[in-house]
Amino acid sequence: MADKQYIIRIGSDNVLELSGVKDAVTDAYIDSGSGAGVLKDSAGTIVTGAGALTLTHVDGSTTGNWYVTITDTISATLTEDATYTLETTLTDGNGNVVLLTTRYIAKKYYGED
Repeated sequence: MADKQYIIRIGSDNVLELSGVKDAVTDAYIDSGSGAGVLKDSAGTIVTGAGALTLTHVDGSTTGNWYVTITDTISATLTEDATYTLETTLTDGNGNVVLLTTRYIAKKYYGED
């Protein structure tokens, strides 16, 4: 089975959602805490301006939903069809740490998908 392909739109603000984040031990959704992330290119280099991204909880979510915003100034520097990795670290309200890695491909937006 192929991995799901997530897209970052070049030159646009992008809200990258991390859905259903759970504690690996208790299987409970993580809906409190704090988090940060970085966006890296395929060589593992941090994308300019994307070295200190904030992971934010989706207001009202009780099912572990968080997001990171990639601004248009950051996404404008991305290369079309290149692969990028979002690496996030989430520390829940009990001090437990969750590491998440999600791959994206950069695409220009030409109108409707």
